Amino acid sequence: MQVTKRGGEAEDFSVEKIHKVVQWATRDINGVSFSDIEMNANLSLYDGISSVEIHQILIKSANDLISTSSPNYQYVAARLLNMQLRKEVWGCGDVPTDFLVFLQRNIDNGIYDPLILDKWSDEDVDLFAKYINHDRDDSFTYAGLQQLIDKYLVKNRSTGSIYETPQFAYMSIAMCLFSKVEEVKRAYECYSTFKINLPTHAACCAEVMSGLADC
Repeated sequence: MQVTKRGGEAEDFSVEKIHKVVQWATRDINGVSFSDIEMNANLSLYDGISSVEIHQILIKSANDLISTSSPNYQYVAARLLNMQLRKEVWGCGDVPTDFLVFLQRNIDNGIYDPLILDKWSDEDVDLFAKYINHDRDDSFTYAGLQQLIDKYLVKNRSTGSIYETPQFAYMSIAMCLFSKVEEVKRAYECYSTFKINLPTHAACCAEVMSGLADC
């Protein structure tokens, strides 16, 4: 069976790649079975399927297994969804884009207002980058992460392309809303640990990030 990769090239289907991804997604999560996820997913595979579709099937398979008796599949589905998100934003699933490069790219593409880098020096941005903790994405449930993607991360509503990961979004918003380094760090800490429910600030944040309001 052939699989079409993200770049358009075809390769032979590898069950070992499926094993590796699902085992990673279930690692250290109690009450879940990677074999059950794979069994559900295999029912939907077909020749010529894209690697993106395979990943979406794995997400759905884990999500379908969420129940009152097996609630922790919500964290497996969230990990798989976040891996897909990181591949889209970072270009890979495990190595974050340099934060300054990320900001400049979104400015160049008209996604972010240039004021964010007028306001902060490269040294400040590097400091903020070191403070970002991408491991906190593991705290999301599937429903929580999907809602963040659907409603609050900056995206192209026509194509569905997403331009942020959660932790980059939290830090970018904090940089726009506050003027001192320690304030930004404290705000990021509150956002990323769910001490502040960021969606309640969605309207203000959207205006700031689109340049409709002053930083």
